[in-house]
Amino acid sequence: MALALARESDGEVLALTAVRAPEAAELEGEVDDALRDADGPLTKAISWGKQEAKRVGVKCAFRKQIGHAAELLTRLADENKHDLLVLGRRGRSPVKHWLIGSTTDRIVDHAPCAVLIVH
Repeated sequence: MALALARESDGEVLALTAVRAPEAAELEGEVDDALRDADGPLTKAISWGKQEAKRVGVKCAFRKQIGHAAELLTRLADENKHDLLVLGRRGRSPVKHWLIGSTTDRIVDHAPCAVLIVH
């Protein structure tokens, strides 16, 4: 969806992956390990994203950063003056959503720009 919108508006895409740090990460190596561990599942998705961006002719950068997704996305959107955040929705049960909330809800509540949620 982000690539299609960027193509229509002659825009660019930044695909951000937020990687949660280990709960008790005390050493710099543990944070590096968390980033490296995220590479496995992401490799296929990033490869697909690069191919799609090239196919549709959209400039797309890929970035991986340690932190909480809601905080990272809203801060980067504000700092870089992004026009739109495009989010996928995982969809939790109503009880789980009520108990722990939703990253998507937090982003919508704090985003400095428009948010599109793709379900």
